[in-house]
Amino acid sequence: HQLGKAPEFMIAKARNYVQNWFMFHKTVGAGGGFNFNVNTAAYTTDTGYWNGVEPDSNVVTLGNYHGAAGTHDFVLYAWTSVEGYSSFGTYEGSNTNLPFIYTGFSPRWILIANMDNASDFVVYDTARDANNQSSSVLAANSANGEGSYISGYELDILSNGFKIRTSTSGAINQNLHTHVYAAFASHPF
Repeated sequence: HQLGKAPEFMIAKARNYVQNWFMFHKTVGAGGGFNFNVNTAAYTTDTGYWNGVEPDSNVVTLGNYHGAAGTHDFVLYAWTSVEGYSSFGTYEGSNTNLPFIYTGFSPRWILIANMDNASDFVVYDTARDANNQSSSVLAANSANGEGSYISGYELDILSNGFKIRTSTSGAINQNLHTHVYAAFASHPF
């Protein structure tokens, strides 16, 4: 993969085989994953996605859910954290102390998913929402337009991360649930 260190966030799919898009996040690890194109919680005890093998600084291992080994063409997108450019991590949802997520940069694009519960994979960006509160949301796993998400998805995009501004959304802030995120910088340092 030539990233120079282990990928922290990946999306894979066979190009000539009907299947879901599979997502890897470092928090879930190779013992599970997400079906990126459908509304599901993370699978945390299923090695079929990545064969139970953590990616390393050179190689990514695909599991049997990706189709018969050696018989399909794949597309794989892989990223790792780069200071001032990209950040991948988790935060705990809280109804009393709304989470602030430090990325070290002002995000241009953010993806959030509830790891513990089936919910949408919500996407924020500063092209559609240049001012706070950001609430123009798209769902990566849905054909719904951004108007489908009227309230309960508000957050502020800040100079050093983002702050959740709602306590009502299972997708971005369900109390006591772990949420995974991927963020890319607006102006990389």
